[in-house]
Amino acid sequence: MEGKLILTALGLLIFARLLHRIKDDPHQIARYFLPVHALFGLFVGGFLGFFISLYASKPEPPSSSAILAGAIIGLVFFALYGLILRPNQPRLEKVFKTDYDWIETSWSALLLAGLIMYWVIQAFEIPSGSMRQTFLEGDHLFVNKFIYGFRVPFSDGKRILALRKVRRGDIVIFTAPPKAYTAEERSRHITKDFVKRCIAVGGDIVEVRQKQLYLNGQLVTEPYVQFVDNFVYPAVNFFRNKNDFQKAWEEGSFAELGYGSVRDNFGPVVVPTGCYLVMGDNRDRSFDSRFWGPLPDKYLKGKPLFIYWPPKRIRFFPQ
Repeated sequence: MEGKLILTALGLLIFARLLHRIKDDPHQIARYFLPVHALFGLFVGGFLGFFISLYASKPEPPSSSAILAGAIIGLVFFALYGLILRPNQPRLEKVFKTDYDWIETSWSALLLAGLIMYWVIQAFEIPSGSMRQTFLEGDHLFVNKFIYGFRVPFSDGKRILALRKVRRGDIVIFTAPPKAYTAEERSRHITKDFVKRCIAVGGDIVEVRQKQLYLNGQLVTEPYVQFVDNFVYPAVNFFRNKNDFQKAWEEGSFAELGYGSVRDNFGPVVVPTGCYLVMGDNRDRSFDSRFWGPLPDKYLKGKPLFIYWPPKRIRFFPQ
């Protein structure tokens, strides 16, 4: 979303520069008022449609049709109001300058918000119960987006000036990789952010036996993990060898086989270089790296800074 905010801000900046050339010329104002006011209505209506859809469609992304509908309604309403104002030149000039002031304010505010969200800090809402009890559904938190480095625009996820590397045990927020989406979500070009715990980094050997995690051959004690049932799914046995299992895992093949495939018995696999293996703390109810494969570093966004809502859940996380 931060990228769209920045692009919108740049579009408004260009619009504002064009209006700056005519804002003090009454004849030019009278000539261009109607299209300018209608375009301003397009912007206002589109933003109202975005925020209404953002609230109504949670946890799904905002609906493009709602944004388009809002933009069209705003354009028509402002155009009709502009037609009513045309005979009244003093009132028309006043409204034109008000539009100009709002556009000047909006582009700078949106650009600042977009840059902050892209590089520094971003609000995030927990969409599911995959991280219970560390996070609960509906928790609102701020994400530290610079601890693992500042993202370089148009560089396929590269980052610079990292304060530190990802460590085993870090809770991380990331854009879901392609295999983590359903076919319908991919066809609609939906993107989602996930929150999970980093279990292993590149080069680590990971295995789950009877729900128990083994890292590089050693049993791992996980006090943050919860299990919601005692049933243990058997290990999949239709691979000829470990290499076939590794290949299937890296390709995200288990995402299509359901929870029973590798939930309770998984691996062993070797995490590829430049990738991580992430799991939810609510281990029996988490759709994670066991199913859709390793998480490439380029999808990483940051780590939780603190929960800010609801008040009784306020909590800071070590960085």
